[in-house]
Amino acid sequence: MRLVGIILAACNLFLVLIFWAINLGVHKPKRGKLFGVNMPEEHMGDEHVQEIVGWYLRRDRLWFWIALITAFLPLYPTDYFSITYSFFLIWTTWVIVYKMAIFGKTVKMLRDLKDECGWFDPVRDAAEKHWYGGVWYHNPDSNKMFTNQYMMGTGSTVNMATRGGKIFMISVAIILFVSLVPTWAMILIDDFVPPKIELNDTAFSIRSGFGKVETQYEDIVSISWEEDLKIGTKSSGSGTPIYSRGTFFVGDYGKCYVNRFKAVPEMILIIREHDKPILFNTVSLEKTQEIYRTLLKKMQ
Repeated sequence: MRLVGIILAACNLFLVLIFWAINLGVHKPKRGKLFGVNMPEEHMGDEHVQEIVGWYLRRDRLWFWIALITAFLPLYPTDYFSITYSFFLIWTTWVIVYKMAIFGKTVKMLRDLKDECGWFDPVRDAAEKHWYGGVWYHNPDSNKMFTNQYMMGTGSTVNMATRGGKIFMISVAIILFVSLVPTWAMILIDDFVPPKIELNDTAFSIRSGFGKVETQYEDIVSISWEEDLKIGTKSSGSGTPIYSRGTFFVGDYGKCYVNRFKAVPEMILIIREHDKPILFNTVSLEKTQEIYRTLLKKMQ
């Protein structure tokens, strides 16, 4: 758990540094632009312009220090991996959304000021109306999915007004959702919902958030009651101060499928023909003993 927390905290720090590097000097005039917005050179130092710059800098400093300090939240000692992972997801979402929000509002305030003061140039600034929040490009007058338009720097931009641009952005959103949210849900299930153990007429199975192991009674070679059997190195799966689930090396048995609550030292060992042994227990000694007796009856 501690190693996972260190890795996630390092990812957080890396993200802060990336955003800091990308936005370093964004508030300074560059090539006639300020925050990617075209501004007349003679008005760069105007009072209202500097007020907007000051507004951004104050909130950017607040963002930086809060992001930097809270980046270490995954190091908070907890028995639940879901809490550590939740810290990481919530922190990452806040860091990105807040940063984009203050940048987008700054861009909008500069554009509004240009309109109020009559600084808008219909020729030079025509493309600016297609930018939303200083990040999203939406130009219905162009049929190009990728365009060389950009607010700052160089490169290509996805035109979200095109069919291809919409499909591309929706696909990215779906990939992010599918890769993050279901994983989060399964981690929560693993932490707070005990695995479901089923014994029907022909097979025995254990189902947890991340997987299921099932074996037919006819494939079981032996069933034994083990007390305080030492669990070795993890090959795959998850291990917290509360439970061990996945493939672990166990003494003379080699790789075993383990589903163990650490508060209960007693476990049931199932030796299978042509497959890894299964080592498991439940949240209570009484329930584990009941399942052990039932398994022995099923094998008779």
